[in-house]
Amino acid sequence: MKRLKTSMAVFGIGGAIVLTATFGAAYFNQSQEQEQLRQELSQTNARIAKLPSLPSNDSLIAKRKDLDASIAQAKSDYDSTKTRLRAKLDSIEIAATLSQIASDSGVAVTGTESPGPAVEQLKGQKFASLTVTTRAQGDVPRLVDFVSKVTARFPTASIKSAELTVPDTTGKEARLPSVAITMTVYSYEGD
Repeated sequence: MKRLKTSMAVFGIGGAIVLTATFGAAYFNQSQEQEQLRQELSQTNARIAKLPSLPSNDSLIAKRKDLDASIAQAKSDYDSTKTRLRAKLDSIEIAATLSQIASDSGVAVTGTESPGPAVEQLKGQKFASLTVTTRAQGDVPRLVDFVSKVTARFPTASIKSAELTVPDTTGKEARLPSVAITMTVYSYEGD
């Protein structure tokens, strides 16, 4: 029995030594892993510190609102421009407007002609167009005023030519100076 007690004590002490050695080895391994993880965490924090800071959520929301406002303003400007470019292309109405401008300038319209409406592509956009040639007579300063008012009155027009003719006044026929304006009026036809 004494042997049994001694054997048990030896086994108990041996088991305790084995358990202590196992726990010691596990603790040592865990300590090494923990130290390695601390080093990796320190390196990661150093890398994060070097990264540029991200804007705050509030600044991103404010920037988004600014961009949305800019987009809305651009759409409004685009729609406004399209509306201004939608000119009425009625040759009778244009001729009447030209006659009114001539009257306001103190010159007389001697003729207006147009081959009729057409459709043109300009920089990828579809436009209706109407080319009009108008002739007027009067004093040179008034003819210049007439041409100036025509260009101001038709902002969607392109003046193709403006010929000012000043006749020789030494001959028997006293003719007035005249101007011939050829312009194309455009009207936006896209969406």
